[in-house]
Amino acid sequence: SGLLVAELTLALVLLSSAGLLWRDFLARYWQDPVIDTSGVVTMRLALPAQKYSTPADQKRFLEQLNQRLSEMRAFSAVTMASHVPMEFGAPARELFVEGTEYAAGEKPPLVSYLLTGAHYFETLKLPLVRGRGIEDVDARPGQEGAVVDERFATRFFPNDEPIGRRIRVGATGVWYTIVGVARTLPQSGPPSGLRPVVYAPLQAEPAPDGRAAIIVRGPLAAASATLREEVREMDPSLPLFAIETLDQAQARGRVSARLFSTWFASLAVVALI
Repeated sequence: SGLLVAELTLALVLLSSAGLLWRDFLARYWQDPVIDTSGVVTMRLALPAQKYSTPADQKRFLEQLNQRLSEMRAFSAVTMASHVPMEFGAPARELFVEGTEYAAGEKPPLVSYLLTGAHYFETLKLPLVRGRGIEDVDARPGQEGAVVDERFATRFFPNDEPIGRRIRVGATGVWYTIVGVARTLPQSGPPSGLRPVVYAPLQAEPAPDGRAAIIVRGPLAAASATLREEVREMDPSLPLFAIETLDQAQARGRVSARLFSTWFASLAVVALI
C-alpha cells in the first residue's frame, strides 16, 4: 500500500510539472512580441583572431561596417548589434549605479549587455516609452549614452526617473548616462536567466569575441546577397552565416521547449498508467 501511494504521488507530481511546463510554453508562444518581426532578416559574422588579433582591430572593422550599413539605401532599415534580438545568451555584466553603495561582500546585480549600431530601434520598430534612442553623439568620449529596458527601470528605479541617471556596466567600463527606456523584449531561455537589458553604442567597445549580427528589413534572398557583397568588399575572406528571418529564429527557439514539454508529459502519463 505504501508503494502504491508513493508511485501515485510521484506520477501526480510529474503530471503537475508537465502541466506547468506546457503553461509556460503556451504563455511564451502567445506573449506580445513587442516588435514587428515580419520581414526582419538576421545574419552573423565572426572576425578571425588570426587577422583581427586585437580588440582595436575588431572595433575598427565593425565601426567601418556599421558606417557603410547606415549609408545603404537598398533597404528600408539596416543595423548591427552584438547579438540577435530576443536571443538568450547575451553577456551578463555587473551593474553599478552612480550613488548606490554595496555592502561588503554584496555582489552587484547582473544585467544583459548589448552593443547596438545606428538605427537599431528604428530597424526593429522597438518602441521607446521614455526618452530617445541611441545616436552618434552617445559614442563620443565623455558623452556616452545608453538605453535600458522597462524591466531595468522597474527594478532599479521603481520610484525615480531613470533618464539622466548614470550607470556603469562592468567593473572597468565607462559611465553611461541613460537617455531612453525601451519596451522589454521577450527572450528565449529559462525565466531565471532573463535579466534587465542595457543597450550601448556599438562604438563603445569591441563586440564580445569579435562576433556581431547584422539586422535588416527586407526580402531574405535580396538581403543575404546584398550584405554578403557589402562585407566582401571590406574583407573577401569573411563569410556571413546563420542567415534567417527573425520569425524562423523564434520558431527554432520554441522547438526545444515544445519537445521537452511533450517528452516530459509523455513520461508523466506513462508513470500514471
